[in-house]
Amino acid sequence: NIGNKIIFRIKDNGVSRTLTWTTTGAGSFRAIGVTLPTATTVSKVTYVGCIYNFDEAFWDVLAVQTQT
Repeated sequence: NIGNKIIFRIKDNGVSRTLTWTTTGAGSFRAIGVTLPTATTVSKVTYVGCIYNFDEAFWDVLAVQTQT
């Protein structure tokens, strides 16, 4: 739906994990001014914030932050 928002909270179990994002096709993720994370940082929380772009059928990723 127009303008839906989603925030992912990602934390591994003490072992870095690979993250894979679908970046092509309807309903996929598109980075806007950020870089999509490709792996977790051991035992740290990462947040990924997205807004759905209804006109182009993408989840626009606008924020990525990892705990320091």
